[in-house]
Amino acid sequence: MCPIRPLSRRSLGFSRPLGNLVLLLILALAALAPAVTVLAGEPAAEATADGEGAAPMAKAAEVDMAGPAAEAFVAGRRNPGAPAETEQFGRLVGIWDVTMSIRQDDGTWPRPEDALAAEWRFHYILDGWAVQDEWISPPWGTPVEEGIRQLGTNIRIYDPNEGAWDVAWISNTQQTLSTLTAKADGERIVMNGMHPSGKAQRVTFYDITDRTFDWTLELQGVGEDPDAWLELARIHGVKRAGTGAGGPAR
Repeated sequence: MCPIRPLSRRSLGFSRPLGNLVLLLILALAALAPAVTVLAGEPAAEATADGEGAAPMAKAAEVDMAGPAAEAFVAGRRNPGAPAETEQFGRLVGIWDVTMSIRQDDGTWPRPEDALAAEWRFHYILDGWAVQDEWISPPWGTPVEEGIRQLGTNIRIYDPNEGAWDVAWISNTQQTLSTLTAKADGERIVMNGMHPSGKAQRVTFYDITDRTFDWTLELQGVGEDPDAWLELARIHGVKRAGTGAGGPAR
């Protein structure tokens, strides 16, 4: 039992199906043609009176994202001139099947079988100088039980002058830009910034391997202690085979 009442899914910017990242998560500005195209089509899923028009287009967009688009995923590779630190997030390049758990209102965590599903795609952009990711929850091809499908994107670029990453996040459910700074801490990557709720947030990637990673979101001052951090969301990712980066050489 938690002594304080955590923020709800809705206050965190999640709908139940979304209830999911990124990174949520955290952060990220982005303009991603595939996501924007499908997002524009999804609300149009309401059929016209004669059954034609926007509905078939929205249906086709979702089918495309579930099949051919996945096969066409291009991971890219780090530019040889980019800082070596670009590999810190570059090692996440690929397609990840993820599950997210959000702390319940009573302070407990949901059962593993009740975790929320999402697809998280990381790839190089700007000719290998930055990393962008796309968050899709629930994944395309999975029905949305309530609310809307959450589509979000982060752009991450390393600033060698500051020795840190600049990260920006935006989504169709949050609709405001969130920015964070990120630094490697041993084998972890720790991001800090302000959550849309007005609380300081800390997001951490940890236990990163070639095949899996874990992620956690914490907010500060949610309870009576303004300095205490409370974990509110967890993500576990498993990379799909054959979707990694091509390496630093071009």
